Amino acid sequence: MTDVQQVEPSRTKTRKRARKNKPDEIDFNTAVTEGKKIVATALKSHELKLGELADRVEPKYGDKTLLKFAKAIGLHIATVSRCRSVYRAWKKIKIKGPSPNFGVYQALQGHPEREEIINKVKPKTVKEARTIMRDYRKAHGLQEEWQVGETRRLLAEAVKHALEAHKKYGHLKPEHLDPNILRQAVDEPDKLVDTLRMGGRAFITLADEIVSALTTPPALLPPPMFDDTDQTE
Repeated sequence: MTDVQQVEPSRTKTRKRARKNKPDEIDFNTAVTEGKKIVATALKSHELKLGELADRVEPKYGDKTLLKFAKAIGLHIATVSRCRSVYRAWKKIKIKGPSPNFGVYQALQGHPEREEIINKVKPKTVKEARTIMRDYRKAHGLQEEWQVGETRRLLAEAVKHALEAHKKYGHLKPEHLDPNILRQAVDEPDKLVDTLRMGGRAFITLADEIVSALTTPPALLPPPMFDDTDQTE
């Protein structure tokens, strides 16, 4: 009989690679110190600087660094995140002449020709910048960012109510549905049943509308319903 040497399969060891710091990163405590100074002085004129700090602070995996940074300097995470996104959109663009206010940067951050606009057109007000961005969105069949945000918030609210309704009323105990008890508890049966069904149909209709919008080929979709009214500056 031939001896067969049993060779133990080699085991692949998974090692977590050490993360290399980027050259422009700053440690968390330094970023917090600088961030607090900005908040204590004049945030409105230093949003880009705050965005730079948020962009450069050394992230730690699974540590929710940006959230911790926002809390440490006393700001809401949405504010810090907005400052960071605007900074990232503009950090590689060289501005010629006086810099506009933060609102102009924010309004144009999604425009692919923002460098040319900021240096040649030079919008001075937020309203001018928003008009330029609105014209671009209309020309390309895009919705306004505020409309997308409003829809996202509305859907999140609908999901919250649906989950609460399912959790609270979806699995009622048998004693709550006892016919003898229901006859005494329900004063207007028709009205109650119609109202409950109306609420249920609202969620079903919303779900159907979403499915239809997401599955309909773009060519068959109706044109975007833009709101031409100016938003609050």
